[in-house]
Amino acid sequence: HPWDAWFGLIKGLFFGIAITSISCYQGYYTTGGANGVGKSTTAAVVVSCVTILCLDYILAALLL
Repeated sequence: HPWDAWFGLIKGLFFGIAITSISCYQGYYTTGGANGVGKSTTAAVVVSCVTILCLDYILAALLL
């Protein structure tokens, strides 16, 4: 179905915006040297994973 390709592109766009925004935010407010970078990286990954799960649910509910 042609809609499946559009659905994938829309989801990819939202996921990309979410991941880059979260990572930039976490990186911008990093303090504490190498230890702070490690904590910020871990926080960015965890928040991004949870956000992707939530966005996937919301987009599937709205678009399908």
